[in-house]
Amino acid sequence: MATEEQEQILEIFRGKDLISRQNLKVKADEALQCRVVGLYFSAHWCPPCRMFTPKLAEIYAELKRRNAPFEVVYLSCDQSEDQMQMYMKESHGDWLALPFGNPLIEELKTKYKVNAVPKLIILKPDGEVVTERGRAEVEEKGVAGFRNWATIAHTGEVLPKHLIKSTSTDEDKEETESGS
Repeated sequence: MATEEQEQILEIFRGKDLISRQNLKVKADEALQCRVVGLYFSAHWCPPCRMFTPKLAEIYAELKRRNAPFEVVYLSCDQSEDQMQMYMKESHGDWLALPFGNPLIEELKTKYKVNAVPKLIILKPDGEVVTERGRAEVEEKGVAGFRNWATIAHTGEVLPKHLIKSTSTDEDKEETESGS
């Protein structure tokens, strides 16, 4: 039985089916329990997305190898289900996705004010945002970024800005309009 904290993140995805890279259905309630979750808004048609996705896949694979409590949910901004499936098979990590066209994708784009892709938003198990700069943090810190996210997610402590090195002042400079 899930604790109250575990159930809170699941409210977003409660009762939803996610799909794997192999197009297998996975129950979101089970897959996201006790996890720091990265909501990954991306699309195959977007060159910056195609450059970032392999980096995220590499970090994701390393975190999975270490049994880190982390999961990515891909929220497709692709123009067709075929594009989404092709993109997942050729570039993605072994993470999960909402099925193409699921109305929750648009709801989450609105909720998190996603107007450009790629965008990686990191959530605590209770659904609270850890950072909206997940992409920049993956590029700048690699696996070490997860340690920051996990610390914030599980202790509630935000690291002082002077301890968080940032080489990019504006993540949006390289982002591409999401077309919505």
